[in-house]
Amino acid sequence: MNDDTVEDTDTDSETTSPRGLRPWLWVVGISVLSAFAVPYLILPLIDHPLATYLFWSGFSLVIAIFVIWGVARWTDR
Repeated sequence: MNDDTVEDTDTDSETTSPRGLRPWLWVVGISVLSAFAVPYLILPLIDHPLATYLFWSGFSLVIAIFVIWGVARWTDR
């Protein structure tokens, strides 16, 4: 078989999104929206003195996990 006639069966990795990118973007997008909505809409309704601290501590932990999840499969080419 001539190498000039061999078709490239590999998908174009430059134009397709990596597997798992779309769910990651959705989760991060929802997290960003919650960073705006929760402090202004929900936290004022809670009388617990640690509500703000607990929300932002949990939010920071969740974002750190999402970043680790998002970059876990990065490789050098």
